[in-house]
Amino acid sequence: RLKSLKHAVELARCLLCSLMGIGASESEDDVAWIPERIFLFGFSAGACVVHELCRSWCNAGRMPLGGAICIAGGIQTEGNLLVTQLPKKDANNPNQAT
Repeated sequence: RLKSLKHAVELARCLLCSLMGIGASESEDDVAWIPERIFLFGFSAGACVVHELCRSWCNAGRMPLGGAICIAGGIQTEGNLLVTQLPKKDANNPNQAT
């Protein structure tokens, strides 16, 4: 799964670079898209791609994008995942913060 995720992220990165004119010759008259005006949307597997693309885009030190909307997607990285457990609710203490 990570191999196909990396491939999809690479394709999306190439598309973004093309839209922004990164790597294009300066003689072209095409207007490049402004990164701050680009918003990405992903659902399910697409959300995983968008999330990973934004993470790698930011880590590469590129100009930030406008934003991303990721719905119903999860991603498991190669490293260990940090799992946080919420404290159990005490039935005897109704004022306990959740």
